[in-house]
Amino acid sequence: MKKMIFGFFVVLSLMGTASEIKVRLPNPDGSWILPPPSETQLTGQVFVEIRGVGSFSVDLESLELSSLRPDLFQPGFISVFDVIVHLARQGHIQLEYWDNVNLDTYMIESLNGRSGWWYDVQYLDETGRVVAAERPLTRMDHFPVRGGMRIRFYLGPPERLEAIYDSFYAEACQRTEKAATLLIPQVVIDGPRGELVFENVEVRPHNARPDVFQAGVITALDVLLSLGEQGMIEELTLIWDGNGYVLESIVAGGFSWGPAPSCAFIHQAIATRTLIPFLEEHQHMGSLVHLTADLDVLVSPEVVRWQWRCLER
Repeated sequence: MKKMIFGFFVVLSLMGTASEIKVRLPNPDGSWILPPPSETQLTGQVFVEIRGVGSFSVDLESLELSSLRPDLFQPGFISVFDVIVHLARQGHIQLEYWDNVNLDTYMIESLNGRSGWWYDVQYLDETGRVVAAERPLTRMDHFPVRGGMRIRFYLGPPERLEAIYDSFYAEACQRTEKAATLLIPQVVIDGPRGELVFENVEVRPHNARPDVFQAGVITALDVLLSLGEQGMIEELTLIWDGNGYVLESIVAGGFSWGPAPSCAFIHQAIATRTLIPFLEEHQHMGSLVHLTADLDVLVSPEVVRWQWRCLER
């Protein structure tokens, strides 16, 4: 059953409670601005595993911690890096870190006397079952935390870390500090029946997540919204699932992709093409949702790609 409310759909579950909000763009007035999300806050727990050190849990509701990146995050929201700093301040680990302005990120200098740390992320359901996992190439202080997340820190292969840090440097050099927009060399939409490629796409912020990010922060979702404003995309359908916007369907370039049961578009922002050999497929065991595009902060990637994916049954 579907019910129209204020121009967008609320999808009702079998029990009759609202579980998802479906948004179609452009709006009737031709704009590509999303309605403000419902008020969100960090709740639940984050679980942290530091390989060779131990496992910890952080209660987000009782956490009194501001982000080291107030230029990105609104008060009350934090990053993966803020969690590891919190554990150090609580005396659970020994941590040395620094602000590498050349890479636009805080970096771990040493953790319990060892260097070369990186991370991956798993998303858990209410029973503790892993429903999605990824090995991100995103700056630790850009990756937002949410309840039900497990963060795993490990000593990364030196060649992979070198490629990641080189890409961060290239991105930081490409984007000037006061730039209000980004120029992305290539955007790819890989649908179930064909592919669209856009070159030199100018992207502006649309502030789709004012609950999480400061005004002016550009996310991967802004890429699609900017393409819509430029007439390159005719229609988007997005689903608000309580955590972020999931891209359900696209109409563009003579293609009409989606919707389909248990399928959606997932994205990947690639800082530089030198990282491509180190990309790993996202794992979707029970959900397609991982880091949604509205929560993926962009610095100045060389490629942003959307791919159509379906859960295996």
